[in-house]
Amino acid sequence: MSREPLILASASPRRRQLLEMLGIPVRVVPSHIPEVRRPVETPVDYVERLAREKALSVPGRLVLGADTTVVVRDEVLEKPLDAADALRMLRKLQGRTHQVVTSVALVADETVHQATDVTNVVFRRLDDAFLEAYIATGSRWTRRGRTASRDTEPRWWSGSTATSSA
Repeated sequence: MSREPLILASASPRRRQLLEMLGIPVRVVPSHIPEVRRPVETPVDYVERLAREKALSVPGRLVLGADTTVVVRDEVLEKPLDAADALRMLRKLQGRTHQVVTSVALVADETVHQATDVTNVVFRRLDDAFLEAYIATGSRWTRRGRTASRDTEPRWWSGSTATSSA
């Protein structure tokens, strides 16, 4: 007997990969909601709304939506416009603690279940040559203010702590 696949309301290859690693059958149906922060939204409110809207925008019995953003000094880092903008963001993260805010929303039989996690990440100081070489690889720097920690050496990070809410 095969299980009904979870519908992932995201085109993220990493989210799909994580679900598949857990043995969860997945069908990808990207949502196409605008990812624009409202003027009065906190970063947590922003990612929670996006995760929920993504999950609710795709039809299905089990639909998962998620969103992640990076916050440094009260600034939400959106997707970089280009390599120069990516370098600006990486410089801003250096030597500072920033927050990675992630929310997931599961719509199951018309009920929304949601959980949010805020992780404090300490980003080491790195020289511009290292940052520029990283950007030149094209390795995931196109995501909102994020580096692909799973693809890089530990020299990026010096520590992290997490808090969660359900």
